[in-house]
Amino acid sequence: MYINGKEIQPENLTDELLAIKDKLEKKEVVVKADEMAKSSEIMKIMDSAKEAEFTKLVLAGEPLSKKEQKN
Repeated sequence: MYINGKEIQPENLTDELLAIKDKLEKKEVVVKADEMAKSSEIMKIMDSAKEAEFTKLVLAGEPLSKKEQKN
């Protein structure tokens, strides 16, 4: 797990978000995950963002190819 390119331990996520919150222009968390990410991990990130009082959570993903869209 990374915040702004810095690797962090998942159990420290809320504290890390709180540490950077005041330095951010936009109070939002952008989650980028690949197909191997479990939904339970995304939920943990959402919970940490809420606990750190971020106002917006964005889930960013890769667009599906035309073949993937057909499937």
